[in-house]
Amino acid sequence: MRKRWYVLVCMLLIATMVVTTVIAATNFRFTATSASLHIVGSATGLQNTGILGVDVLMNATLRGTVLCGTPGNNNSAPGQGPINVFLSSVTNIPQSAITSNGRGDFAIHLSDADLLSTLPPGPASGCPNGNWVTQFIPDTMNLMLRAQRRDDGTVIGSQSYSCVADHSQTPVRFDCH
Repeated sequence: MRKRWYVLVCMLLIATMVVTTVIAATNFRFTATSASLHIVGSATGLQNTGILGVDVLMNATLRGTVLCGTPGNNNSAPGQGPINVFLSSVTNIPQSAITSNGRGDFAIHLSDADLLSTLPPGPASGCPNGNWVTQFIPDTMNLMLRAQRRDDGTVIGSQSYSCVADHSQTPVRFDCH
């Protein structure tokens, strides 16, 4: 009798751990475009995330080349390449925006100014001096998205993606896997 009780308790404990793991899993679906970096998507698995909702953190490393525009007429000339650009941002999914099935939509928008502020100044980007207008042309992006409870910082889930820029579209779109 005692052995059966022990087996039953162990089975319930294992079942509880499996259910907890499934509930804590987070999946992201998103679309990323460039010039400015726009990441729009949804996260699932956000049930029971607390009264303050969920923060979605984004860290991205973009690799590409810089075009240098002349100060007077803005004719473009190739600059230094490849160059890495590091970006990060946080957005909140309020609890009121999380559906009963645990889905919440998010959007992260970084402007051209945000992108360009991370480039090295003129000569370090391959432009003759700081008076030249720089434009960043991304080729690849490594992206990490992480969802965490806003109230206590507990990580709900994270995923990393490797992305390649599709320059045949305007704005440039990233194909991510």
